[in-house]
Parts: sequence; C-alpha cells; structure tokens
Amino acid sequence: MSDKKLLDAEKLSFTLDPIQIINNHYVVEGIWIKNTSCNIEINSKGEVNYSVLKKSENTNSSFKIELSYVHLSNVNFSYLNEQSQNEVLLKTDEMKATIIAENNLYDISAEGNLNIDHITINRTDYLNGKLVNVNSKLLYDDSQKSLEISPSNLTIQNSEFETYGNYQFKDNRNLKLFLEAKNTDIKSIANLLPEKASKQLAQYHSNGNAYFDLSLIGDLNSKSGPELTIHFGLTDAQIDYEAKNVSITNTNLEGFYSQPKLYDNKTALLELKNVDGNLDGRQFKSNVIIKDLNDIHLNLDFDGSLATPELFDFLKIKGVSSSSGLLDVDIHFDGKLSDLKSKELTKRVKTNGQIELNDITLDSGLFKYPVNKLTGLLLINQNDIAINNLSGLYGGSDFKLNGYFRNIMAYLLLPNEPIGIEATFLSHQLDLNELLANKDNSASNYTFKLSPKLRLNLNCKVDELNFRRLEAKDINGSVLIKDQMLSTDNISLKALGGNITLAGLINTQSQNQITIDSEIGLKNVAIDSAFYVFENFNQNFLEERHLKGLVDAQISASLALDTLLSLDSKSLVSKITTTIKGGELNNFDPLQKLEKYVDAEKLNHLTFSDISTEVLIKDETVYLPEIEVNSNISSFKISGTHTFDQHINYKVVTPLRRKEKHDKDEAFGAIEETNTGRTLLHLKITGTTSNYEVGYDKEAVKNKIVSDLKKEFEELKEAFKNKGLKEKKKVELEEDDYFDWEENNN
Repeated sequence: MSDKKLLDAEKLSFTLDPIQIINNHYVVEGIWIKNTSCNIEINSKGEVNYSVLKKSENTNSSFKIELSYVHLSNVNFSYLNEQSQNEVLLKTDEMKATIIAENNLYDISAEGNLNIDHITINRTDYLNGKLVNVNSKLLYDDSQKSLEISPSNLTIQNSEFETYGNYQFKDNRNLKLFLEAKNTDIKSIANLLPEKASKQLAQYHSNGNAYFDLSLIGDLNSKSGPELTIHFGLTDAQIDYEAKNVSITNTNLEGFYSQPKLYDNKTALLELKNVDGNLDGRQFKSNVIIKDLNDIHLNLDFDGSLATPELFDFLKIKGVSSSSGLLDVDIHFDGKLSDLKSKELTKRVKTNGQIELNDITLDSGLFKYPVNKLTGLLLINQNDIAINNLSGLYGGSDFKLNGYFRNIMAYLLLPNEPIGIEATFLSHQLDLNELLANKDNSASNYTFKLSPKLRLNLNCKVDELNFRRLEAKDINGSVLIKDQMLSTDNISLKALGGNITLAGLINTQSQNQITIDSEIGLKNVAIDSAFYVFENFNQNFLEERHLKGLVDAQISASLALDTLLSLDSKSLVSKITTTIKGGELNNFDPLQKLEKYVDAEKLNHLTFSDISTEVLIKDETVYLPEIEVNSNISSFKISGTHTFDQHINYKVVTPLRRKEKHDKDEAFGAIEETNTGRTLLHLKITGTTSNYEVGYDKEAVKNKIVSDLKKEFEELKEAFKNKGLKEKKKVELEEDDYFDWEENNN
C-alpha cells in the first residue's frame, strides 16, 4: 500500500437523525468539510493509498446512507499515478453535493467551482490555471469499480459544455468520456487542447457559430494511453486579436484534432480545412495540417490578398512596428520544420508559390527611416525565394534587387536560423548619411552592425553615392558578408576627380569596436578635393586651400572604430605609397617663413615636378621620409614627423648660393659643404601647428640626423610589414557555404 496520506482535514463535522438510525435508516443531514487536502496516489508499484475500508464478512447485509447536504470549503485535491505519469491538481473554494449510498451504489450530485492548477497526462498539460463551474450527476458502483457520468454541465470561461461517459477500473482503467459544446468560442476550444497545440490559438477570441465535441476513449494504464478525438469549427464567425484590434470576419473553418495515443505526441494531428475569411475587406482561403507535436510536420496552403498592417498584427510579426500596402499571396508548404535546419534534409521540404508586393511600407522602429514603396515579385521554391525586380526607397535612397533569399523558410519559421542573400543590387542614388544614421541620435552620429544571422553575396552597381562631403559616381563591385564580417576586393568608383578602388575586411564581431583592414587605390585624384572631403584630416595646419595637383596612391591601412564610427587613433597603422603630379603649394605659412633663409622669393606660390614617396602612420604619428622636391623656384629636401596631437618636427635641406645672406655665427653647424662642391643649408620646423618655429638645424650635419631618420623610417617599414597590418582575412561565400548546416536542437 502507498504511504501517501489520503486525507488531511482541519474541520470535519456532520449531523445525524438518531430516530432514523434506530430504524436502520442512516440519514446524515449535513456534512461540512473545511481546509482539507485529499491526496489519491498510485505509486510506481501499483500500490494505492485509498484502500482503507475493511470488507464486511456478512455478504447478506445491506445498508443505505443519505447525505443530503455536503459542503466543501477550501478543499485541495490531488491525484498522482506514477505508473502512467498522470497527475491532477485542483482546488474548490466552494462546492455542494448530495450523496445517496445503498449497498454498493453511490448516487452523487455536485455543484460548485473547481480551480484547476493542471491536469497532466504523460507530461502533456491540459486546462492549466482554468476555473471550471460544475453541475454533475455521477453513479459509482463499488462492486464493479465503475463510475457512470450522466449528462453534466461544465462552464469554462463563459463557454458551456455537456459531458457524459463512464470509467471502469476493476481490471483495467478504461475511460469513455464525451464532451460537447453548447455555447463556445475559439479561445475556449483552445483551452481544451494540449498546451503545445493551444498556445497560439488561445490568444484569439471569436464570436458567431461555433461547434465542438471531444471524445477520450481507451485504457489509461496502457503504454500508449487512450485515444483523443476533437471536432470543432466556425461558421460565419468573427475572430479577433484584441491586442492589435484586428479582426477576421465571415470566417469559416472545419477543425479536427486527433491523438490516437494520448501519451505519444508523435501521433497528434491538427487539421484546419476549408478556412476562409475576410481580413480588412479582402478574401483569403487556406488549409493547414500539423502532424507530430514532437517534430512538427506542417502542410499549409494559402491564397489571398492581404493588407500588411492587419496581417502583421494578426500574426504578431516581430521587428515591424508599422506597415502599409498589399500582399498577393499564393503559397504551399509541406514538410518537417526540423528538416529546414539541415542542408541535406531540406530537400524533403516542398515549398512553392509566389508573393507579389504592392507599394509596401515597413518601419522597424529601429532605423531612422522606413522602407517604402516596396514593389516586386517573390517566387518561392523549396527553402529559397527568387527576387524579381524588388525595388523600394529608404529616405532619399532607391534600390532594386534581383537574386535569391537563401534559407528564408527556416529563417521565418525557426529561431536562430541564418538568412542568405545572393543578389544584384542596383541604385541610382544612395545616401549613406541616412543609411548609417542612428534613429535616436543626430544626423552626425552613425552606427554600423552586421547581424550574425546574415549571409550576403551582393554584386553592386550604384550611379551616385553621398557620405558627408563625399560625392561618388559609377560604383561597381561585390560585397560579401558572413559571421558579422564584410569583405570586398573589387569595388571601383569615381570620386575626387579621379578613380578609386577599394578592397578589405570590416569585422563587427566585437560588441565594442569595428576593425577594418583595407587596401585603397587612388588614380588622378585631386589632392585639394581629397583634403576637402576628408575635412583636412581633422587638422588646420595644411588645408585644401594650400594644395593643387593630382595624386596616385596605394594605401594599406588597419584601424578600429567604435560603434558610432569614431576612430581609435591609437589603432591606426598605414602605409601610403604615393605620387603627386603637377603639384602646387600656395600660401603655406611655414614655407613663406623660409624666405628669410633660402635664396628664393615668392614662396607663396610653389609649383613642383612629380614627387614619389612612401608615408607611414603608426603610434599616432605620420612619418615622412626624406624626399627631394624640384620646384619652380628652388629644389629642396624635406623629411620629418607629424603627430596626431599636431606636434611637428620637419627637416628641410636647401641649396645655399649666397652665404653672405646668413650670419656665420648664427648659422654655424647648419651649413654643409658636400663632396660635390655644393653647399647645403639645414633648417628645421618644430613646435605645434599653431605655435611653431623655423630656424637653423645646427645638429643636422654634426649628428647626421637625416641619415638617422632615414634608417628609422626603414625600420618602421619593416615593423609595419611584419606587425603593423593584420593578416587580411577573407570571407568566401561559395554556393554551398552560406550556412553552417550542423544539426542543432535549439
């Protein structure tokens, strides 16, 4: 026998009629039971805790007991069958009953309320947290161990049901239970289904003609359990999703739920046939079949024209705060949702159809502008969608896509699934100021982040692009995105009066920073335009107004940005190989101050022949090696450093033809006589860009500073080669490499 306590009562009282007892007629006029727990248990060995009455040895004796008034108050009831893994836990605040017991028959009438905590059958929950009002008639036969349920009434959330059947447990535990709706709606129907099948339906309400009947037939003790069958439907009804104030009118559907083995969710079948209705004045029709609640197999077809606000609200599409426009949908899906996680198994899923977008507007609430005027055709084939002329606007930017959305069905139906985009991207005008702008910040603040779910292979052609002061045209190239990294090796564009090529890798995997490794090529770029567009590189010492000429350059750079695209200057490492053609230096104050020292005048307008050199940037310092400049006035050599906090240290070497112009004592040590008979004057420009001095470099000849700087520059080049730039990573997206197809159980 189970050792679980059967009854624990705080108060149990009753009244008897002594005269009736003397006449062998037991009439209990009233029983009051208060603050009581009743626990029925069948343990794993089949032992019960309710065999408490001893059988009478006098088989001819008879008795009759009438309990004309039984009052239950605050009574908890639990039933646990460890063998069949069934459990019932409920409570009644108030219930009244009448019991007539004669020999082995017990005639019971009961009326009151039951608060159902849960009814669990083979780990599947039913009626969790529901209040049920009961008006029932039961007949229990103790000799046959059977319970007969006469037609009784149940009320669940304002819906009335009639139930009847019987339960026999003398040898086996056979149940025949029937339940029919008198007045119900879709939410009440959902309450009676297993939790996995009812979770979505329970969020909707309906009114109109609804029907429902349930049968539960079989052995509760068998391994498979009894068979559950439910028929339900709606006729000319209205379904409401109150959270979004959305309704489907003139709704009709035929519903069927079957679970031949109640303890095995694999046998479950939910079928919605001949579903049709009107959503915002537009008709649709659909059929849905769901099999196996453990590994859902979905068969769905849908045909109709739908307005996106009502559709997205009704389906509770996440990530869209508002929308407008129409979708013409004709789709069919047949397959297991879990098969969408595997590249091989996804071939089993049959999906086809099309979706036509008509002037759609989508606002996620996360970006500064909505996407609007979305128009195009999406052709569904298996797990992918072909994109046919999908065009739209974002702020002042326009776009058109042709290509494929890969893995789209898995992305829409399953959590944590990636999406792939393989397409051609066309645009007449792209405004990166709008595309990168934060919704909650001013237009000067930007943000850039790549989703870990995104795989992208995009061939781009853009007629015009704007970003801050940059105006570019004829942009062509490809962009690859995978694992929150963006890679490109062939972007070309026209800007700054010349041609530019871009290649590199942008890594956004870190939460705090964005790292960039890049290669930039410049051809015939106007140097003054470059200084203007890049806002004089955040300094006012040498500005676009001082410069003229064309630049050819090859730039290698590694750097880090924060999430608002501000540069971490300490991270910048760069090597620039450049040639300046037709250069001019105009009204440059440090150069004009050289007039005091050099044998030349009118240094406010300096033109010079082609200059080729390498420049290094490291540790927040620009390193300029010694270069020779042949100008319209004179020739000179210049080298030095320029730090990001605007400290300068430049060395200038110029021919000296008139020694008498210089004070010998003042210039001592700054004049060099070469082996070729030339005389050179060494000068220096030191200080900050806002407070600098031009003077004789008396230590240059003595200590060979220029040679030492050249040596230091070569050492920096070697360090840059070995340590400066990170080895460039490549993101290669082959046709079969869009997703990690390993099985997962998320």
